[in-house]
Amino acid sequence: MASAPTAWRVRLVVASFFAVSLWLLLSPTASAQVAGIKMAAPAGTQWEVLAGYNTATHEGGDPYALDVWRVDAETGGTPLLAPFSGTVRYTSDTCVSVRNSDVNLLMCHVFADPGLDRGDPVVAGQRLGTVAPDGQAENAGIAHIHMQLNLRNGDFGSSSGTPLPFAGAYAIEGVTFEATTTFNAHAGRRMTSTNNEVSGAPSIDAGTNRTVQVGSSVTLTAQVSGATEVFWAQQSGTPVLSHVATGSTLSFVSPIEPGMLVFSVFANAGGTLVTDEVQVTVVAAPPPPPQTATPSIVGGQVFPGGISLVVYSGGSTDELVEAIACPSSTLGIWASSSDGRLVSYALGRPAFTNAGWNALFPAGLPELTPLLLTCG
Repeated sequence: MASAPTAWRVRLVVASFFAVSLWLLLSPTASAQVAGIKMAAPAGTQWEVLAGYNTATHEGGDPYALDVWRVDAETGGTPLLAPFSGTVRYTSDTCVSVRNSDVNLLMCHVFADPGLDRGDPVVAGQRLGTVAPDGQAENAGIAHIHMQLNLRNGDFGSSSGTPLPFAGAYAIEGVTFEATTTFNAHAGRRMTSTNNEVSGAPSIDAGTNRTVQVGSSVTLTAQVSGATEVFWAQQSGTPVLSHVATGSTLSFVSPIEPGMLVFSVFANAGGTLVTDEVQVTVVAAPPPPPQTATPSIVGGQVFPGGISLVVYSGGSTDELVEAIACPSSTLGIWASSSDGRLVSYALGRPAFTNAGWNALFPAGLPELTPLLLTCG
């Protein structure tokens, strides 16, 4: 049995490489893992633990939750910023949840910004909403942020996986809140945010769809914002890539057969992929323009000083005179009209002398027109 076609082997290689690259990008050992958590507020704001671990509102499912408030200004109205890059887990009237590949971070007693939806990619420092004022968003009369960290419980599972303390890789602004069973543990401890606000969600744009000719050199360039580790993969069409290509620019030579090529470009936004797609339509090269033959005498021979019977290939009268190439300035030409009359043209004569000729051939002489002529 014949071996599989080369195209399918290339697709298999691309698919396998793509799967490995995707795993590496989102692996907890890669940059997706949080290396410390920023405070969910603008840089320079100062915060204090209002209610620590194991308080009445944090017992049971979330013993390691913290309630924090500002000590340098009013807490209500403070912008709520993403403490790390990931995606929005959900939003409600009072809460926003952000997750990466490992954990979910729940922040409550806040107002999410309009348009913020589940699955939206976010980068650290991106604005998510505002802290609710005193007595709003179920904050029991005191503006604060409820922060609760849990292991991620599957792709579509609950945000309430195993509770985690804000310690080790999840310390807030370098302040470690170790696990303990002590009531109201860590109350009164302070931290200063270093979370620089950024504008816009992470995005990637593969560019507009293209139409190219077969065998053309093609370059695709992705515009990336708030993401890193850019790579391209071909999704369909005649294979032009033997591997996943890294970098924001992709160059290749289009196939020699017309068809459609589809490419996806990916980037890592803190453990979450942002992606876009572009189509390249390959078309056949247009046929070359027809070669216009130079008007000429294609039958007979011009006899200087005598009468000649010739056949003209077709064209204008001026081109006919040039094709005859009569060495004398005296040239007369006759053609037969549809009613059998001979209509004449005399070189160098006034226009009215050649009026009948011009009326017979207003757009030039047709192909293979027989003519009588005298040259000299």
